[in-house]
Amino acid sequence: MMRAEARETARLLRSDPDLLSIEPDLVLRPMAVPNDPYFAQQWHYHEAAGGINLPAAWDITTGSNGITVAVIDTGVVAHADLGGRLVGGFDFIGDTAVSNDGDGRDGNAADPGDYGCNGDASSWHGTHVAGTIGGLTNNGLGVAGMAFNVSIMPVKVIGGDWDIILALQGGTDDSVAQGIRYAVDNGARVLNMSIGRTGPPSPVIQSALTYAVSQGAFAAVAAGNDFLAGNPIERPADLGPQIEGVITVGAIGRTRTRASYSSTGSYVEIAAPGGDQFFDGDTGGILQQTFDFDFAFPFSGPPRFDMFTYFYAQGTSMATAHVTGFAALLMQQGITNPAAIEAAMKRYATDLGPSGRDDQFGNGLINVRATLRGMGLAK
Repeated sequence: MMRAEARETARLLRSDPDLLSIEPDLVLRPMAVPNDPYFAQQWHYHEAAGGINLPAAWDITTGSNGITVAVIDTGVVAHADLGGRLVGGFDFIGDTAVSNDGDGRDGNAADPGDYGCNGDASSWHGTHVAGTIGGLTNNGLGVAGMAFNVSIMPVKVIGGDWDIILALQGGTDDSVAQGIRYAVDNGARVLNMSIGRTGPPSPVIQSALTYAVSQGAFAAVAAGNDFLAGNPIERPADLGPQIEGVITVGAIGRTRTRASYSSTGSYVEIAAPGGDQFFDGDTGGILQQTFDFDFAFPFSGPPRFDMFTYFYAQGTSMATAHVTGFAALLMQQGITNPAAIEAAMKRYATDLGPSGRDDQFGNGLINVRATLRGMGLAK
């Protein structure tokens, strides 16, 4: 029935003295709310709390296990909310001459330190990021992830204190570039790069990202956390605008304002929740599972990497993980071209700050549901 016909019918019916009431019979839709006990504390998923209204997007898709996301980071350690989700992986930190030698420089899960699989204090970061991207959801345990049916490929290219203690590399442009190419050549179609540095440009990373996009892989890159330290140009964040299919991500807090640390510049292309604990306290960060620091960094005794807790962290790293999970959802719905994914994200983003694109939020805050509903229109 057309709207005009419906209005006329309603007018006629209202004149019937035997009719008690009349109202439109509106269509309802489900709201996918998972049963993970700490989901309510993940403000970044809830629109009313300043987040991105993820449950409305899950009504459309929750992702596909046919999509592999590479976490190019400090390594990922398996835990209950990532159970059975890790595939492949490689550690590019260590001795290049010897394989399976105990330093993790290979893809063997039996090699101590291998892409974080057997424990490495630096791997807390990649583990936290991986949970936001694709942690198990609606399993009655812990917290939720964005695209909770994807596979996660850990690619360790960045080290931490523990790597330095063991005399391994701390991560270089070369290890990052190798990690990008490895991920793409081994089936990853979405890359998360919650990593960065300042200093001169990196042609080797630019070449690797250009290769990745040419092979059909989309990449999300953190804009950097150095606004309060002089806001220097961040690498490889600066490459986002230069390569279609690579997007640079800034961070917001619970009030949908720029997170105080989030770097700004012409290379910021989009924003996502990264938390701002300076203004919102500890719970203003992004909640995910990672190492229990009391055991990983003990005052005495050996460190343990088999003890986990739910930990709030902040950063453009955490914001980037949201965009990566978002890209996986778009791929599951049929947008597979990296440039088309970027264009769709930008087209349906919620504008923040000054009207139009700006150096704080780029094209705005990711709007997952609106983009999924309009998929394909921005190809």
